[in-house]
Amino acid sequence: MLPPRSSPSGASDPTGTSVLLAEAHAGNPAALGRICGRYHERLSNLARKYLASCPFPVVSAEDAAQSALVTFHNRFLAGQFPDLQDRTSLWNLLANITRRKVFQAIRKEERQKRGGGQVVPLQTANPKEDQDAAGNEPASKEPDPLEAALEADLLDRLFQLLNDTNRQIAWLRLAGCTNAEIATQLERTEKSVERRLDTIREELRQLGDEN
Repeated sequence: MLPPRSSPSGASDPTGTSVLLAEAHAGNPAALGRICGRYHERLSNLARKYLASCPFPVVSAEDAAQSALVTFHNRFLAGQFPDLQDRTSLWNLLANITRRKVFQAIRKEERQKRGGGQVVPLQTANPKEDQDAAGNEPASKEPDPLEAALEADLLDRLFQLLNDTNRQIAWLRLAGCTNAEIATQLERTEKSVERRLDTIREELRQLGDEN
């Protein structure tokens, strides 16, 4: 007699994401560790995709993924994700943290005046930066439309539509660079950067209308 098939949700699978999340919520550290282990490679691939569009090297994809998982692990233990129940919501959360870790690395690189292109050790980020990387921006901050795209999971779709130059500009804008700083980085005029940002935001508005 054949064993019963596991359901897509993982309800009959002892290693399914929903089951592991339930065990992690119940206080099983091994379950939380298994979740982190199974997502490291996938998050590394996501970070690698974004880093391919970055105009200068700032962090390795593996380090960005590891840093995201450390943030997730610590904040999960602190009880900050009580409603996390399934693999879809888990992936959306982990992907968001990973993207922000990469943007955080660019911010650090800017503060260090690019520092000769050295890799930034994200594991040493302070708790405030970890909190920001998980999506908790100060309530008083007025988000840039690109930041709103990140929150609405539109960033992947936006990047697919943009050419290389506009993708780099979007990258740097998300990293907190001013138009003047972007112009300097990419050796363009500030007016050119402003025009391209207008184009990017128009693409973003169209995506929002389709959503």
